[in-house]
Amino acid sequence: MKFLSKSWGTKTTATLFSVLLVSLLSTHVWAVDTDGDGVTDINDFDQDGDGILNTEEGISFFFPLDLSGITGGSPNVSGGAAAPPGLGVTTTFNGNVIASNSSDGARPRGLNNGSIGFGLGNGAFANGEFVEYEFVFDQPTTIELSQAAANGFFDRSEKWTISVDGTTLSVNNPSINSGNLPGGSSPELNSVTGDGTSQVGFTPATSGGHIDPATSQWSIVTDGLTNRMVIRYEATTFASAGSNQRGTLNINITSGVIDSDGDGILDYRDIDSDNDGITDLIESGANASVVDANNDGIYDGTVNAQGIPVDANTDAGITPVDTDNDGNNDYLDLDSDNDGITDTNEAGGIDADGNGLIDGFVDTDGDGWNDPTTAAPLPIDDIDGDGTPNHLDIDSDNDGIDDIIESRIG
Repeated sequence: MKFLSKSWGTKTTATLFSVLLVSLLSTHVWAVDTDGDGVTDINDFDQDGDGILNTEEGISFFFPLDLSGITGGSPNVSGGAAAPPGLGVTTTFNGNVIASNSSDGARPRGLNNGSIGFGLGNGAFANGEFVEYEFVFDQPTTIELSQAAANGFFDRSEKWTISVDGTTLSVNNPSINSGNLPGGSSPELNSVTGDGTSQVGFTPATSGGHIDPATSQWSIVTDGLTNRMVIRYEATTFASAGSNQRGTLNINITSGVIDSDGDGILDYRDIDSDNDGITDLIESGANASVVDANNDGIYDGTVNAQGIPVDANTDAGITPVDTDNDGNNDYLDLDSDNDGITDTNEAGGIDADGNGLIDGFVDTDGDGWNDPTTAAPLPIDDIDGDGTPNHLDIDSDNDGIDDIIESRIG
């Protein structure tokens, strides 16, 4: 039951930034292919090739972008940040107007709660006027768009187009009840196009205002990770002049950044996320002798277009096992069978101090796996030959006495 905590308090922004910066400076982010499977990381749902999807090895909650640096007088921003309190991680982004046919309307403004508005200028957009605004993130991220708070309109006089690189978009658009909707009940988005593709278009169904975010239920979410998004806002009818005539929406992101063993390699790129000397592939529950014959911690064979090994649950990705049912999957659990003996020791490695981490850790190639172990993988001992390796066997020598008892009596 000994495991590495996922608490963000143990991570530091500086460490994460250094990892990401080195990665980005060494090669362009779109060209990186961590697991060498022929699918670049920006398109790869399993960047380290261990069969465990990035979404499992990262984090999965949304937090708002701080867009307060985007002002009418200075719409472009470099090094904008999104830093959820207490998590010790920061995602940075650059934002730029890349196209517009309205000098007034090309003045987006943002707030620190993720809200961005377009069309403030000296008045509102005229029919056919538009602006395109680009976000480029410093690391692959998942994006969620939703209804913004007050501070502008979100109604049928607007047309929106959302484009992303390297993934697709899913539209959630249920019917809700609101006096601002036609007939008092309808989906909030009309004329939706491109659901399930990399470019989605829609027109708000509301008239003369917007629906409160507490009532609104629509959302558009990326299906995978992306580094770039473009928002196009276009007026489809002339709106009367006024200081608040602008369309608004809200931008939240997730950031796939967690480093369970603190070795500087993020889990979704780490061959051994808990640093016990046993690869995540083995600890996920896969039959490594079949799918990883060369013991490099990466699935052999082919992958699909999303970089998921075809042998990993028929290319759906592995659901990691939790042998001792302690709520911590084996690939993050330093004592997977909860017998009081660390996985490292039971697998044939050296863990003299009993902290669950393999001794003498060195990782010159940056794959998160101890270099000596890479050269000579642990034998994954099975003393009693029953087909269950020692680190998963509560009675490794099959003498009828559980290991947890024998470990205490020496």
